[in-house]
Amino acid sequence: MRGLTHHSLPGGAALWALIALLIGVPVCSRWLLGWSHPYGYWSDVAMGGLLVALLYRRPRWLMLPVLLVWAVFTLGSAEMIHAVGRMPNWADAAYLVNSEFVSHSTDAGGLGFPGLLAALVAGLLLAILLPAPTTAAKP
Repeated sequence: MRGLTHHSLPGGAALWALIALLIGVPVCSRWLLGWSHPYGYWSDVAMGGLLVALLYRRPRWLMLPVLLVWAVFTLGSAEMIHAVGRMPNWADAAYLVNSEFVSHSTDAGGLGFPGLLAALVAGLLLAILLPAPTTAAKP
């Protein structure tokens, strides 16, 4: 029996992993958390689609930092909405370097959405570990 190699995976597995991570996770988490404004869904689909178009078939060294920053922003936005009831803005960046604020924020049991963190980590691993289809060099 053959192992899980790039020869045994369907050609679009890496693309579907990126779509699931960048569009599926935000849309599903928005729906599950009850944030049902249509502009939010459009924003999730538009930003996710843009990132899929930019990152598909790119080297992993380029994908990884972009996906990590995107995941931190996604989780940070959800935590901010949970904590203070609004989306973050640039003025909130000062709180990130305040160690007292950060320690008080995590004292109450850590993250408010561990399921979102788990989905983001699983999606990141899939997107990074699944090989992208390669085109054969023409002689």
